[in-house]
Amino acid sequence: MALQAVRQGGIIAVTISLPITFSHYSVQKPSSFSVLSVDDRGIMELHLLFTHA
Repeated sequence: MALQAVRQGGIIAVTISLPITFSHYSVQKPSSFSVLSVDDRGIMELHLLFTHA
């Protein structure tokens, strides 16, 4: 897991990256003649922006 936070003026921007395994969430690999290969693992990124209310 990677977490990064940056303050940009009045906004705090947070980015979180998490490794995931698609088969754990019943995501099936695409099947097409144009797809050469697909990995079962990937990275999910979440971007949060915080401002003062």
